[in-house]
Amino acid sequence: MKSLTEITLLVAFFFFSSKNLMAQTKFLGTWLTEDKTAKILIYEAKNGRYYGKIVDDKSGKNIGKVILNGFNLKNGELVDGKVLDPDNDKTYNCKLTLVNDNTLKLKAYWGIVSQSEKWIKVK
Repeated sequence: MKSLTEITLLVAFFFFSSKNLMAQTKFLGTWLTEDKTAKILIYEAKNGRYYGKIVDDKSGKNIGKVILNGFNLKNGELVDGKVLDPDNDKTYNCKLTLVNDNTLKLKAYWGIVSQSEKWIKVK
């Protein structure tokens, strides 16, 4: 018979595993940027990391450009990644958090300075 500690550990493992799995699928898909000038497709690559590429933009010059690079899923957030500003080709540290099922918060930071914006999921 399993001890109470073993059962508690099993329940905790399944709870956190299912939480990450649900978060994983909620990040996937197409997102409209806050300024409504581009749509970004977030996908999981074969290496298990997450990326995002521009699939539509008003200027048409950045379609296909990968702007979200190398994110890891940890505790329901996409972390340890980089975001590329396609207008100046500068790269910043970044993390992505789900505000709700249809809203994503992108936080880019360099040093102690950061900037955030919210993206809306495209149906």
